[in-house]
Amino acid sequence: MYGLIEGMGPDAPLVMNFPEQEAAYELEPKEMHDGVLAARTDMYDDWVTRWITNIDPEVKRTYAIATLLHPSFKDYEFIDDFALIPQSDKAWALRELRSEWATVWKPRKPAVEEAGPSEAPQPEATVAAPTAAAATKKRKVTLASLLSARVKKEKTDEVLPAPVVLDELEQYLADEEEVNLETKVLKWWQVKEAKWPNLAKMVKQYFAAPASSAGVERVFSAAGKMHGDLSKSAAADTLEASLFAAFNIDW
Repeated sequence: MYGLIEGMGPDAPLVMNFPEQEAAYELEPKEMHDGVLAARTDMYDDWVTRWITNIDPEVKRTYAIATLLHPSFKDYEFIDDFALIPQSDKAWALRELRSEWATVWKPRKPAVEEAGPSEAPQPEATVAAPTAAAATKKRKVTLASLLSARVKKEKTDEVLPAPVVLDELEQYLADEEEVNLETKVLKWWQVKEAKWPNLAKMVKQYFAAPASSAGVERVFSAAGKMHGDLSKSAAADTLEASLFAAFNIDW
């Protein structure tokens, strides 16, 4: 959509392809008919308003998250090609993706159960007092033993950093981006589902949303034909079953 808007800009030429010509012909705005230029300008202004300056925040958020879940666009670098899109959208989109994952889809760690009566802390074991013979026995102390004890103590006191464990979303973002823009995204995620099962559920939720209302309009059109003047007595269940069969037939 951003590409269409950019190509419809006030200074953008109209690119026309003719079968008999190998190269496309570019018609500059100053060469266009006044009526064509006016209609083109009105369409451009309308698209900018609907998709950029006045887009519904929740719709924009949904589009941003769905885009980042596409393996070819998870770096959100495509906005660099469009002057109309602010660069701040890149950080915003990534922040919204992480927020949605953390609050809705990321698996929760099981709560630690409180210790029951049987798990009460046991009393510390008592150590027998040293005998008189052991108390009077002296250990030979040398310089080497002192230095060795100090080195051992330093090694014991050393704190090793805990290993960083990435969750499913961070693993996905850390992987290299798919360079093939023709990647079948649903097939790609079907392969990755075993590796990132919870993130795959999130992907299914976002990619299940239709890109337009054309599918719904086709269902209404089919329902009107099935519930016409000659079939008004059909029950609601019958109509529902007929629509389901019509749109789920195995071609």
